[in-house]
Amino acid sequence: MFIVGLLFLVVFVAALVGAYMISRDPGFAFEHPNKFETDQFVTKLGKYEAAVSNHHGGFVRFSQAEINSYIQQSMTNRPTDTNAAGLHLRRVGIGLGNTNVMVYTWAQYKALGLPLKFCAQRGFRIEQNGTNEWHMPLESFKVGEVEVPKRFWDSASAFLQPLDEPLLEQFAWRTNIQAILVRKNEISDRPELRLYTYKPIPAEDLR
Repeated sequence: MFIVGLLFLVVFVAALVGAYMISRDPGFAFEHPNKFETDQFVTKLGKYEAAVSNHHGGFVRFSQAEINSYIQQSMTNRPTDTNAAGLHLRRVGIGLGNTNVMVYTWAQYKALGLPLKFCAQRGFRIEQNGTNEWHMPLESFKVGEVEVPKRFWDSASAFLQPLDEPLLEQFAWRTNIQAILVRKNEISDRPELRLYTYKPIPAEDLR
């Protein structure tokens, strides 16, 4: 009985530690999303779509604050908490690295009456060569403080798919993007997302 009790205690403690590590918040800085930044995003997107339709060359720049303000504004009707069982989206954030995009997904999974809140952090690398189509392969995956082994990325991504659908709906226009790039702004030195109306991207922009 002592051995059984000890094993139960070890499993119980391991489960608690695992739940704690998974539920750790990454402390992502949203930079105070607001209506001004949202309006900036919508205005720039409109100019981009008009330029593509009229075959005008150029690109638009989106800051991290503009992107996250747009997301928050367009997804305000989603509940942040729920008593229903299953998987529920709470919030989404986009982080811009030097050359990549990080997607933060805050969610809650409730089973057997027990809610587990977590944040999935997925890093995507932008790939585009010449006039080829651009792609964003997954290059990193964490849930809380736990690194997801690469062999589980496909199954974990499939599990999170219901959380991604609302975000993809807001960015349905992404299929019209000719080229995409993340680079530091020349003045602020902060990363920005650039959408080009043409390809290939100029060599000087890739430096």
